[in-house]
Amino acid sequence: MSARVQFVLTDNEYEQLKAIVKKDGKGVSISKYVKDKVFPKEDSFEVIWEEFANKLDAFPTNIEFDVANVMTQQRWNTLDRSSKLSLARLFNKKVTTKEYANIKLIGRSRSNVSIYKKVS
Repeated sequence: MSARVQFVLTDNEYEQLKAIVKKDGKGVSISKYVKDKVFPKEDSFEVIWEEFANKLDAFPTNIEFDVANVMTQQRWNTLDRSSKLSLARLFNKKVTTKEYANIKLIGRSRSNVSIYKKVS
């Protein structure tokens, strides 16, 4: 079972929190950022992102893939839903803004997952 936690911020506090997350959060949602800060663990988003980036560097070229393929399905299954979504969103943002110039967005799978290809 899961529980939802909510709290109220002033407009100024909310803007400050958004700025902090934008600067330090590596593209994660505000809720994921706060959860990682409250419950620090080995699998913080920073650790997961670094693992993904390293695996992506070693991933072969000219093969279509999705984010789960890069992480390996076994590892992907250990991640919580929020981490999976944050990872996929951040990667997609970095591809579409050409931060990863050697990665092309190919399209979407039948299950609506983004498909990419690493080119040389």
